[in-house]
Amino acid sequence: MKIGVLTMSRPINYGSALQTYATQYIIENLGYECQIIDYRYPNDYHEQHGYTGGLNSISLKRRIAKKLGLSPFLRKINKFEKFWYKHLNLTREYINPDDIRASPPIYDVYMTGSDQVWNPRYILGDTVFLMDFVPEGKRIVSYASSFGTNFIEECDKLVYQKYLTRYKNISVREKNGATIVKELLGKEVRICIDPSLLLSPKDWAQIATTKRIVSKQYILVYILKYALNQFSDFQGIIEEIEEIKKQNNMLIVCIGDNTDDIKADMCFNECSPNDFITLFRDASYVVTSSFHGTAFALNYGKPLSMIVNSNSKDDRIISLLDILNVKYNVRTIEDDNIQILSSQYNIDAEQYRLSELRNECIDYMNKIINPSYECE
Repeated sequence: MKIGVLTMSRPINYGSALQTYATQYIIENLGYECQIIDYRYPNDYHEQHGYTGGLNSISLKRRIAKKLGLSPFLRKINKFEKFWYKHLNLTREYINPDDIRASPPIYDVYMTGSDQVWNPRYILGDTVFLMDFVPEGKRIVSYASSFGTNFIEECDKLVYQKYLTRYKNISVREKNGATIVKELLGKEVRICIDPSLLLSPKDWAQIATTKRIVSKQYILVYILKYALNQFSDFQGIIEEIEEIKKQNNMLIVCIGDNTDDIKADMCFNECSPNDFITLFRDASYVVTSSFHGTAFALNYGKPLSMIVNSNSKDDRIISLLDILNVKYNVRTIEDDNIQILSSQYNIDAEQYRLSELRNECIDYMNKIINPSYECE
């Protein structure tokens, strides 16, 4: 049986690339053939509807610059492309909604994968991510799909209802998503862990760098740029990192090019997805604002501090901590809505809970692929 999976696999984003790989890995381990539907995101549709994050389409001049790796970001793109083509079973590229609707790939089952594939802020009305291109009568399911918000505008609700009604099974990644589906369809849906957590550290070892990248003990700092933009004062976060360094006598190692204010001993602003895994694997402590940064730290059993906006509509990190029964202390910094959640958990208990959830969710994925399985 052949499964087609649609995720946001193409952004230059570690979580997007790695959760797509993990979904494919699990489906193939279950004994099915799997392809990743190579739908280009963002594309011209998203630009026309207000997307401002920069497009994948680039000028001839920039294509040459990318080929030669003339900047850290362009070298990073090259590393992501190497990862995609080496580790993902990709279809031909679909460049926009009209392209995939005109000639859709044919599978026994279509799966909407994880990541923020249903976030209205990102898809901007693009119903390809709601599987509008799938021929009538085909089985459509979702695994841990995320809205990344707690609110859908009234004008969008009918569109979501129309297409989500076609799904045979729906699972989401966080509590807000389950609430939204309940409001839209009037039914309860399962909350599943992100695909990256379905793979154990042993599984991730197959694509991680074998040798350590940093020889000494270090605090890994992975703070996303959009998270920083939410706060007018970054000083409290810097102080937190400096305090952790002082207490543990470790190096500070950063992933990303947006942490100039942090006095890092080493900074990796063009690492590959493979190196990203390695840096989390070998860290002694993690500080992150990222959902997938949190997920990889927990998967490897690392002590961590998570930076969140207490007023955010995005509950992905909190939902994950709750699902894993991870307790945390909250430190609120001044008036900028910054909260630093420091994990306080029994690593053995957390890993046992994660192992249980991993088995339950893999079993669930196997069931929803099966044509004879109906909604719970």
